[in-house]
Amino acid sequence: MNTRIFFSLKSRYAAVSLVLIVLVCTSAAVGYKIVSTSQQQAAQNKTYQYDMLEANRLLRNHIWNSRESLVEFLLEPGIGHARENTLSELEQARNQIKTLLTQAPGYHNEMNSILQTLNAEIELLVKHTQKVIETRLNTPKQYPALAIASRIMLPNQRKFYSAVELAKQEITTNNPRGYYQETYRLFEKSNQLWTQLISNFRMYLANRLGSFNESKLSIQEKNNKSQLDNIHQVLESLASLNKQDKLGMVSSESLETMNSSYKIWRDGYDKVEKIHHSGAWRTDKEILLNDIKPLYLKIWILGQTVENIFRKMAAEDINNLSSISNVQLRIIVATSIIAIILILIGYLTLNRMILQPLAILTNALNEESAGKKVANLPISSAQELDELLSAFTTMQKEIRERQNDLKHQAMHDDLTGLPNRNLMGERLRHIIAVANRQHTHPALLMLDLDGFKQVNDTLGHKMGDELLIAIGKRLTQLLRETDTIVRLGGDEFAVLIDDIKIDDAMDIAARILNVIQEPFEILSNKLFVSASLGIAHFPEHGENGTLLLQHADVAMYHAKRNKLGVAIYDPEIGDNLIQSSSLIADLRNALNENLLELYYQPKVFLGDKKTTGLEALLRWNHPEKGFIPPDKIIVMAEQSGLINKVFEWVFNEASQQMRHWIDNGLKINIAVNLSVYDLQHHDIVNSIEKTIQQYNLSPSFFTVEVTESAMMADPEKTIEKLSAIDKMGARISIDDYGTGYSSLSYLKKLPVDELKIDKSFVMQMDKDENDAIIVRSTIDLAHNLGLKVVAEGVENQDILELLSELGCDVAQGFYLSRPMPSDQVEQWVFNHDNDNFSE
Repeated sequence: MNTRIFFSLKSRYAAVSLVLIVLVCTSAAVGYKIVSTSQQQAAQNKTYQYDMLEANRLLRNHIWNSRESLVEFLLEPGIGHARENTLSELEQARNQIKTLLTQAPGYHNEMNSILQTLNAEIELLVKHTQKVIETRLNTPKQYPALAIASRIMLPNQRKFYSAVELAKQEITTNNPRGYYQETYRLFEKSNQLWTQLISNFRMYLANRLGSFNESKLSIQEKNNKSQLDNIHQVLESLASLNKQDKLGMVSSESLETMNSSYKIWRDGYDKVEKIHHSGAWRTDKEILLNDIKPLYLKIWILGQTVENIFRKMAAEDINNLSSISNVQLRIIVATSIIAIILILIGYLTLNRMILQPLAILTNALNEESAGKKVANLPISSAQELDELLSAFTTMQKEIRERQNDLKHQAMHDDLTGLPNRNLMGERLRHIIAVANRQHTHPALLMLDLDGFKQVNDTLGHKMGDELLIAIGKRLTQLLRETDTIVRLGGDEFAVLIDDIKIDDAMDIAARILNVIQEPFEILSNKLFVSASLGIAHFPEHGENGTLLLQHADVAMYHAKRNKLGVAIYDPEIGDNLIQSSSLIADLRNALNENLLELYYQPKVFLGDKKTTGLEALLRWNHPEKGFIPPDKIIVMAEQSGLINKVFEWVFNEASQQMRHWIDNGLKINIAVNLSVYDLQHHDIVNSIEKTIQQYNLSPSFFTVEVTESAMMADPEKTIEKLSAIDKMGARISIDDYGTGYSSLSYLKKLPVDELKIDKSFVMQMDKDENDAIIVRSTIDLAHNLGLKVVAEGVENQDILELLSELGCDVAQGFYLSRPMPSDQVEQWVFNHDNDNFSE
């Protein structure tokens, strides 16, 4: 029986602590005796000062809250309770200043004077605040220009629209193809110009009345006047046709109404513009700047002054206590010296009883970690240290067990329990070393699941994990114990066989595919997956582990891409991948070095046979491989993640070319194509907007073409992105219409301007009645939805005439023009439009 007596460190330190507590309490009692009287007096003063400071703080809070509520009211006067909150906070501030006046010491003249001034300023603030609230609630009184816009301009704006619609209705009623007449186009143009004018004027009002950016007022006013002049020119053209008796009775009356509404609206606009350039455009602004703002500042400063006075009074009390604190300081110094002496004594005791034994224990731990024999452990009379030594012995055993567990975890997959990549690397090196000595032929099979991502996405990762575990079990049951089955990560597995012929490896691969294709019953769900396998055989497919891994992976990728199931590595497969990688690298370089080119194919309006737009088409003439087809460029860009950069290059090049044409007098629409990747993974809206702003262009010069299949890849995201592009002002076109599976419900939700019939329906429509029916139905559908129709693939005159008879709006194809470089576009447009005009 152990007869040693243990003295707990806890009990020893409790004794030392008791001594220190007694010492500190004695010092505190002496100090308390000295300062108690002074503290009582200071406490009374402090209570009074605290009450006054709290009252002043509440006053300033009410003033600040009233300011915040007033700002909220001015921004949105009809929402919430900002008005009531403003007046309530001011009323509470008035009550608080009265409290301060009542409690202020009579002997402090400065304090009383400041409080009287503060009271007067608050009363004045209440008066001006009520005045500005009344003004803000009376919108015509606040914004005189708004009253003119609603009372005079808005009614005549509506009259103008109604007159245009009556005239257009008369023209189309008298002649079903009247929308091709010059009178119809002039009325339509006046309607478009009037819509643009009203839109610009609304932005002009919003900018001025919202005080967003005054620097833009002159630009907006210039745009408004330019629009007014354009409308006036159209009205004069219509007046000229009226004199020639080319207008009907309704159209003539509509023209008179349009002229009258135009003059009244313009007079109203001149008044609004004059008001906006005067100081009276907003009546509440002067009150805010000249009265309310200075009052808030002055009240805040006065409140700060009151607070400073009270703090000064508190500082005087502190100075009175400083001399007493010096006495207390001497007591504290004496107490500290005694405490230091006790701490030194405690340290010497601690070193002898704890630190030295711990050093011996630390040395023993180091020897244990180095694998040496543990030295004799110390003997201590302290209970805690003796327990620590006992725990050390237990720890030795647990560490060895954990090391074995960690080694197993480092070499095995946590989910399936199969060997992982680390263990496979070791086994592969060992098997190859044996093969070199004994001339055996190991094989490495790389396996990747097909359809596993759908299981994760639809049924969740829990189901995916259970599926991987089940696959690991099937592989273990299928193969021999000497074969190494490895989970490399994700849905990739590998099988390492130490000696096998290549034909036998193919048989095993086929058995693996068959067993994986059998259904899995997991959590009451029946799951089906397949796999792709690649085989690399030693030594013909690689003389080391790295090459075997690489070549087995290449073979697996080849099998997956070509849906072969199993593929044996062939150097030609690797060469094709290298060539593909090289071509992708060349594409990346072509983008960086601006080696690509845009061609443009004209689109012709069938009504007047004039050019209405161009489609931008990507071209790449590789210096070694020659012409690379556009569809191959897009596939490479999608596979390599360059698709977003390709679109940015195309749109930037088209925008730069548009800027050049506009500067030379050619204004025409350019259509650019968007891929599904641009819609799903790219911040396409900001990219388009930034590029348009860079070249100072209007979004209306561009049409964004989206294929039907790309649109349906993610309809909700497509609607979101295309709506943002439409709000920007660009046109939206659905390309290759008829080849996808778009729903009419989504078609109605999209901000689409036109449908583009796929050329597969157009090229044979003069010979194939079914194609002609599809084209006719598409045209009718588009027109019923208010959309324009573009037919691509026009290859002869018969198709062109048939499209015109069916009411198609725009045609595009080789018969009209092949895609051409940018330097040929201007001359082609000039020659084509002038030739048709002369006809």
